[in-house]
Amino acid sequence: YVKNNPANATDPSGQVAMIEESLLQRTISGGIQGALIGLLVGAGATAGHKAIDKPIGDWDGSDYLDIAWSGIMGAFLGAAFGVAAAGAAGTGSMALALRQFLNGLSKVGLPLVITSNVVQHHEDPGKMLQHIALDVALFGVTILSVRGLMRSRAPSRLPQDVDVNPAAPSPLPLNRPISRSATQNAALQRDIAAAKAAGGRDFRVNQQQVNAAGQRVGLNRPDLQYTDANGRRIYVEYDTTSSTRGPIHETRILANDPNGTVILKVVD
Repeated sequence: YVKNNPANATDPSGQVAMIEESLLQRTISGGIQGALIGLLVGAGATAGHKAIDKPIGDWDGSDYLDIAWSGIMGAFLGAAFGVAAAGAAGTGSMALALRQFLNGLSKVGLPLVITSNVVQHHEDPGKMLQHIALDVALFGVTILSVRGLMRSRAPSRLPQDVDVNPAAPSPLPLNRPISRSATQNAALQRDIAAAKAAGGRDFRVNQQQVNAAGQRVGLNRPDLQYTDANGRRIYVEYDTTSSTRGPIHETRILANDPNGTVILKVVD
């Protein structure tokens, strides 16, 4: 359970190694799927635009080389997005960043693509519309594919969390310690005070996970959890520089509450 390191690592549930393996598998799978999507989109885009401008029968070696190169570049980019999407599915910060990127791409990228086609093909309105239609379709396929990868790579909940009694336990005193570290416990109390001042509510320290609706959703115990003034459930995990457990905890928390926000803090 602790990878032959019982002096420095703990795994009371026996599930941490399984979660780590699941993260690795999702990342590899996301990269492969992203590469395939990027290959098809890259090669398809170049081939489609060439077919609009020149009959396929008139293509020469340079045309096929352009298509192949576009496919290779698309595969590399697709693999990167696939890995990012897989990681985003398991981590709140990455998910937020990737969603913001996709939203920005939708608002800025698509108008740029349309404008570029208008500038390049304005002398032939018929071809211009075909190029725009192709790019809009490919643009939509790309964004939907990345979002689909994020959903399909989302971590699955552990059986004991699925079967948990949804009735939440009563909150315990907030001065409970989260570790033997005085600095971590002090950081916890400062964060509680700041969150309360900002309108936070339903605070729990080192208790089983409860979502914003007040339902228990897991047997895991986030260091700190509360609902902020905007109704978002916030989970805070405190780790040391040498610890590698933060992302594992984040994955399990988000599997139980996909709408939650996880904050990982390093406090030595």
